[in-house]
Amino acid sequence: MYESMGWDVYRMNFLGDWGKNIGLLAAGWSRFGSEELFTADPLRHLLDIYTKIKELFTTVQQAAKVEGAEKQPTPISEERDAFFKKMEDGDPDAVALWRRFREVCVAKYAEVYARLHVDFDEYSGESAVRHETTVEVEKALKECGVEEDGDEAWIINFKGHGHKGLGTPIARHHDGTTSYLLRDIAAVLERSRKHSFDKMIYVVSAKQDSHFQQVFKALDLMGQADLAARLQHVNFGKSQGLCPKPGASGLLLDDILNQCQTAVLEFMQSHADDFAGVPPEDRPKVADGLGLTALQTGELLSKRSGSFVFDLSNMVQQDGYTGLSLQYWLDRARSEVKGPDLDRSRLMSADYTIFEEDAYIPVIDVLRVLVQWPGIVKTSFRTLESSVVLTYLFRLVDLLPAAWEVFDPSQQGKEDEDGENDEQVDGLGVTVDRTEWGSNKGESSSDAKPMQTWTNNLRAPRSQGDAKENDPKLDGFMTKEYRNDAHDSRDEAESTALDGQLQQEAENHTLADSDHHAGAIGEAEQGPMDENHGNVDDDDDDDDDDNNLEGTGKDKGKAKAPEDADENSSSSSSSSSTTNADILKLAFFQCVGQVLENGMRIVGLVPVPA
Repeated sequence: MYESMGWDVYRMNFLGDWGKNIGLLAAGWSRFGSEELFTADPLRHLLDIYTKIKELFTTVQQAAKVEGAEKQPTPISEERDAFFKKMEDGDPDAVALWRRFREVCVAKYAEVYARLHVDFDEYSGESAVRHETTVEVEKALKECGVEEDGDEAWIINFKGHGHKGLGTPIARHHDGTTSYLLRDIAAVLERSRKHSFDKMIYVVSAKQDSHFQQVFKALDLMGQADLAARLQHVNFGKSQGLCPKPGASGLLLDDILNQCQTAVLEFMQSHADDFAGVPPEDRPKVADGLGLTALQTGELLSKRSGSFVFDLSNMVQQDGYTGLSLQYWLDRARSEVKGPDLDRSRLMSADYTIFEEDAYIPVIDVLRVLVQWPGIVKTSFRTLESSVVLTYLFRLVDLLPAAWEVFDPSQQGKEDEDGENDEQVDGLGVTVDRTEWGSNKGESSSDAKPMQTWTNNLRAPRSQGDAKENDPKLDGFMTKEYRNDAHDSRDEAESTALDGQLQQEAENHTLADSDHHAGAIGEAEQGPMDENHGNVDDDDDDDDDDNNLEGTGKDKGKAKAPEDADENSSSSSSSSSTTNADILKLAFFQCVGQVLENGMRIVGLVPVPA
């Protein structure tokens, strides 16, 4: 999203690769580790080990609490702390085991992120924080009287300095080992000196809201208020419905992506005739891409503060607001701009009076939504809510079927001279039936919507009257409510304000007010090395503008100019009308395709290539 607005973005995956969690993993390795299993599937074996030792550790801790000895060290906690102490002291054996674990984890993460089309500029982590910087932080905290010597460790006394909600977290343990909070504060200083960023965004689960409040406030108290003001925590809610296979100790991101791929493959197999254009060897790749789009659309359509419910039956379904629907309509738009090259400059002299005809009202409806696109992007960027863009895209595709019928009414329900359907193959290798039209539930025959053969069951998003209970509810161009159990007055106020803003955009950009100078309308896996925060974006200055719709237009060349420049009223009216309509039709579908594709990319979706 920041890149689309011209920012220079540096992506960092900050691993939780240092701390007592690594000491606990080492304690588990000594009990449950297997070289054979580690070689075969290192990340899964480490997850199994960590799950087992965590369960054992928790059981022992709970027993001690019952006995009133919860503050007394247990054998496992002593082993954990001793190993971490060795790591911080630079013990060769401890560091060698840690490095072995870290290298296989990072290598596997890189493979999975490549599958997600996510590229990081750097894989960093807590282990990269220099000892000297942690000492510098502690010195500053002590000088301002915030860090104090507590009963069990050196603490940062936010509570004693008027910030009761932030408590008294540990800065450094009495054995000399550092805390997660201390390392994170030090990491901010190091990144600021290395990157000189204008803004740094932590994309991390809402579980760590209080942690980042502590980081930012500690910097403020240290006299680094300007630096703290350039930091932002963009949180997200829980994911529900993720269940590992029977007998498995946990769920890796690869497992989730495989489930999505399998679900799409099953859909393709159940519609085999419709996917006949996809070669068998390409189907797993196509299914993987569509599965990823389905997963990400389902998650990003919800507000960040809400919970995401992983439900493949809804994500890969026959109708609804899904990633498959977006991909379908993008492919339809792409198919419409294939063909003879037209000179986009002819739009300057095109005859737009045809839009005054009642038959073009559905097209005008789409144009009114298209001109809101810049405002949608700005609102999404301001709120950092991908749901704003996706809700808008689904509002757009809701209007497309009727507009399609306007531009190609002669095809509705007709067959060619041979009595066969006029078919072509879209970018996915899927048969596109240009003559078969399916209608959504609750629609009259006059409102029938164009469909590809394979989407007789995979239909476009329903009208509000056909919405299911769990679908996002649309009001105007803004989602008023995403889930009944995740909706409060503040969300409603923000949504109402946004709805008003989008409506104002429509009023300011109506076709009637235009001067016709128109061209194109223009987390990661949760494993033992990864239990802390994930993605950190360090944003610098302006660079490019991926949101320039006109700049990305599919301009395939210029039409040959007529040799006789003397055009008069004796020209064929029919020929002129057809040419004019073709120009406007091409521009219309280019606009639709560009907005759909740019919108998907802005929120992080990767459209399947044409």
